[in-house]
Amino acid sequence: MKYSYNWLKELSGTKMSVEKLADNLMLHSFEIEGIDKLENLIDVVVGEIMEISKHPNADKLRSAKVNIGKEVLQIVCGAPNIEVGQRVPVALVGAKLPASPLGGSKGFEIKEAEIRGVKSFGMLCAEDELGLGTDHSGIMILKKNAKLGQPIAKIFGLDDVSIEIDVLANRGHDALSHVGMAREIAALEGKKVEYDYDGLGVAKKKTEALLIEVKDKNLCPRYVGAVMKGITVEDSPQWIQNRLKMSGIRPINNIVDATNYVMLELGQPMHAFDFDKISDGQKANIIVRKAAKGEKLKLLDESVKELGE
Repeated sequence: MKYSYNWLKELSGTKMSVEKLADNLMLHSFEIEGIDKLENLIDVVVGEIMEISKHPNADKLRSAKVNIGKEVLQIVCGAPNIEVGQRVPVALVGAKLPASPLGGSKGFEIKEAEIRGVKSFGMLCAEDELGLGTDHSGIMILKKNAKLGQPIAKIFGLDDVSIEIDVLANRGHDALSHVGMAREIAALEGKKVEYDYDGLGVAKKKTEALLIEVKDKNLCPRYVGAVMKGITVEDSPQWIQNRLKMSGIRPINNIVDATNYVMLELGQPMHAFDFDKISDGQKANIIVRKAAKGEKLKLLDESVKELGE
């Protein structure tokens, strides 16, 4: 599982560096599989595309003049979505782009280059090249009020580190969450985790709009559902998106992100359904059962998986 270092620090109260924390966890039977730092994005800044011209020697490349506040850089780019006036992430020469916590980009250093006879002094970056997601379809477009020359790390609050920890099966019940791992870290220092959790409370009356049927109570002893109304689906706050990304989860919207956030923080798996899509408009039935062999399931990312028994 991937953990946000800042999230663990906030919960555990530890002041250990990420390197010391990793060493201590390894001494207590946790295997550290990787540490990915996004703080190197200090050398990736906001730039505005001032001019775009065709590359003289390559049909699929273009040369852009990009203002980063203190100077204008010439950068060769092959992305199809760049336009004059856009504010975009510019990796300066010497910038070390991180490996993405979400997979995709493996990380590399930006160097001054000559691409098919045209010099390029940096790189316009896609989402995955910044470790902010998996999208590589085009350059990441920033808000128009993003300050020229400002480091991307400050805009997205990316002074964080993603720590990948191999949690063995015998610790899955207590360590596969940020609160659980924070308790482990606090115990190493003789502390306790002070976690303020009031819960949602219990509804005063049972809803008639939702019927839940569990086919095998040995496999699923308990399933709890609730109907929530008057919710607007929109993007999550940036700080929630950042924590999800550092934990290897792609943000989708505030509803899906809330369920994933709870899972990452407390270790409680959750799922949100669109009531209109699973009901007749008045009532919804949820049946908990094993899959049938060959049954197909469409996931949130629109991919289809064939299930076994």
